Amino acid sequence: MLTSKCKVLVANRGEIAVRVLRSAAELGWATLAIYTDKDESHTTFAEESVKLDSAADYLDVSKIVEIAQRFQCTHVHPGYGFLSESPILASALPASIIFIGPSVETLRIASDKLLSRALASSLAINIAPGRTVSSVDDIRDFARTNGLPIMIKAVDGGGGRGIRIVRGMDDVDQALQRCLGESPSRRIFVEQSLTGPGWKHIEVQIVGDGTGAVIHLWERDCSVQRRFQKIVEKRPSVHAVQLRLTAEDPARSFQPSTGVLKHGSIVWPSGPGIRTDTWLTEGPFTRNGHREWTIVPDFDSLLAKIIVRAKDFKDVAQRAAQALRELHIDGGSLRTNCDLLAGIVQHPDWISDNVDTLWLERNLSLVIGIRNRHASGFRSQRGPSVPNSTTPTISHGSSRPNPLLHPGTLFHLTLSPVGEPALSTIRHTVTLSSIAENDFPTRLSGIMQTSNSPTPFEFSLTQSQSAAVSGSSFELANPNDRNHVASPMTGKVVELHRALLAAEGSSVATTRADRFIRKGETLLTLSVMKMESAVIAQYDGYVERVAKGISRGVIVGEGALVCILQDVALPTASKL
Repeated sequence: MLTSKCKVLVANRGEIAVRVLRSAAELGWATLAIYTDKDESHTTFAEESVKLDSAADYLDVSKIVEIAQRFQCTHVHPGYGFLSESPILASALPASIIFIGPSVETLRIASDKLLSRALASSLAINIAPGRTVSSVDDIRDFARTNGLPIMIKAVDGGGGRGIRIVRGMDDVDQALQRCLGESPSRRIFVEQSLTGPGWKHIEVQIVGDGTGAVIHLWERDCSVQRRFQKIVEKRPSVHAVQLRLTAEDPARSFQPSTGVLKHGSIVWPSGPGIRTDTWLTEGPFTRNGHREWTIVPDFDSLLAKIIVRAKDFKDVAQRAAQALRELHIDGGSLRTNCDLLAGIVQHPDWISDNVDTLWLERNLSLVIGIRNRHASGFRSQRGPSVPNSTTPTISHGSSRPNPLLHPGTLFHLTLSPVGEPALSTIRHTVTLSSIAENDFPTRLSGIMQTSNSPTPFEFSLTQSQSAAVSGSSFELANPNDRNHVASPMTGKVVELHRALLAAEGSSVATTRADRFIRKGETLLTLSVMKMESAVIAQYDGYVERVAKGISRGVIVGEGALVCILQDVALPTASKL
């Protein structure tokens, strides 16, 4: 029998770490957490914690084992994701430390999709046609034999990563590269795509205690998803739903959103049949008073899981809608998918169970529109806009203090190049003729007049939704110059086109042909919250130069200049 002498290292973060640490505490176990800089809220539920050097250390088996031994842990719990689906950690632990999870052999099969397919086939379970591939030609041969669409998958992918649907032969190369980039082993296979109308994503969770006793936890319909990332889970047999609140902006192609949430800036839904699992909270071992939570691009975008139960599905749908009405997040520029969740639970297709795996992607604008049409019944993520006015204006709907700005306020603007003589200083006078909206720093708009021009200008200052990156390390792209290629979001540069590498300050002379990029080719690949996004060339062109600070491995901010790509159709290059 397990006793209070047990001590568990939870090798994870976020809401799953909070849940495991709480469960261990209920058993009377000692608890140990690991964390990285600016991501430590889960440690407030642990008696002890160890800081990691970087997010990559969550995948460092030797480091996890060393920490468990150093702190004399009797158990290690991997949570989900990270090392939970790999046999490496389970097999690396000494006999004195118990891995809480499946056996090494089970993990060996479950972590390898090819072995999982082979096991299912040996048990006479129908599986989609598929095979291993190693090249673009292999994939195209499979597509010609089995027809389109097809699905390229990383053998060791998971959580929606390492999967791409291919609907045309021209899409094969880029889809393959994205899957390889999201696969630690860089092993790929292809199978017939079983998605869209008529196809659902159904999961059955199975739990065993290691003694031979095994039960299942009924089915979960996970068909409401995007890019194979589950957004809503439904349990029809027990009339329950799970709503996944993420830091993403559905109106901007689900661009990940980062930022800081202050203590007291969140109101979670509550009441009968409503539960919220989140890492945006405080535990009994909080080590300081006022807290804030930073959403960083190193991890996935999940903020919380809102679980709703009721006596039947009709009541579940109504209660879920009410829970989202109560949800309030005042995160400044931080965006969430709350509007999307509200639209889903009110959509007739969802209520009538007429949903498949591509339903959300086909109906995205309509789903978001449902929330917008019912916006008056929901609390806003930020303060309401202030109508046009010539009187002092301030937004009262937000808990953030906004500067009180009066129409006619005069500003003196001085611009001095860093390190340059004072003679190069430029001075302007700016006055705000009128203020249309003041929700600063999120948004400020109105009419201004400057000493630089006799003509008044309408202006709109909008804060970026991406994480802040040191501005001195990079250049800003000029949005008015089509030759300027800008980063569409904040992320880590994991791949650069060979033409950018050729132009990137190389000491070796390069030819014009070395710097040529064709329309549709990937200029660079960004990794954001464990997903990869490609920046695509919009025209044929030559790389005139690579911008300051752009190289593999750096974190680049939204709006930063990537390169100047001279359009071959234009006669002269951009000068900057």
